[in-house]
Amino acid sequence: MKARQQNQLEGKKLDQKDSVINILTHLCREQYTLEELRARPLPEGVDPSKIEFYLSDDDFQKELRMTKDEFYALPYWKQTNIKKPLGFF
Repeated sequence: MKARQQNQLEGKKLDQKDSVINILTHLCREQYTLEELRARPLPEGVDPSKIEFYLSDDDFQKELRMTKDEFYALPYWKQTNIKKPLGFF
């Protein structure tokens, strides 16, 4: 019953079927905007322990002031200290 109500809230028709390809494409997105990643709940499929991974390279560098390669080369504790003030932890 709850699924039917949610579908109606999302504007879907009673007998509407979603294509598996569309669902997988939605769940397998590799990039999100900063706003999408700061929103809660996180988008479906986003690993909460790697939120920064889903930023574009430009947004990543702008927010973290380094490239992804530079960031992931740091020790985990330094990564955590960088992510906390950005709301990515």
